[in-house]
Amino acid sequence: MLRCAEDGELFLAFAEKIQSAEVTQAYRYLIGWGAESAQYTCYPKRHGYINSVRFYRGLAWEHSFIANQGWLTFYFRRPCLGFPKFARSAIVSRFPQAEESNLGEFIVRVVSLEDAVRIASYVES
Repeated sequence: MLRCAEDGELFLAFAEKIQSAEVTQAYRYLIGWGAESAQYTCYPKRHGYINSVRFYRGLAWEHSFIANQGWLTFYFRRPCLGFPKFARSAIVSRFPQAEESNLGEFIVRVVSLEDAVRIASYVES
């Protein structure tokens, strides 16, 4: 479900940063997934110089992504990592390119619509 009445224009502003048609498709897919999700509330947020799209389950900020010129940076944040489904080994086996941040979160670079579909399918499974 989208929550964007006050910040809906940020979706467009964040998308303007992207310089790749494939990444734009991935961005639109993830926004659409967030809009239709019964599990998550999705909305754009500016925090200093970081512009992210956030996915909350209840009050827990479980996932987010940041639009860059040539990719999206998708985060598996700490609140979701306590679930067996999002254990380190499960994330790394599905996304071998995933990197662990110094905060213990996992980061996946999304460069195509296929990548976005894989992430959304995994999160929803």
